[in-house]
Amino acid sequence: MDVKFYSGYKGEEKPISFELDGKTHRVVELIETKIAEDYRTKKRSKVYLVKSEDGNIYEIKYKENKDLSIRMLNQT
Repeated sequence: MDVKFYSGYKGEEKPISFELDGKTHRVVELIETKIAEDYRTKKRSKVYLVKSEDGNIYEIKYKENKDLSIRMLNQT
């Protein structure tokens, strides 16, 4: 898994593409960005809800320790 980010002049990162199961997906829409905190460890993650060019919605979770997870939320 890999995610490519765009960092604008304001320092805001947003995902522009990601690789999942050997396939590269281009992000066509950033639906939501939020910060999530694990109630047990208190570690924070940045969570991006994105729409890929294949029409599916994915959740990209990027943790403080650089751990990355990607999951499909719906399939078209």
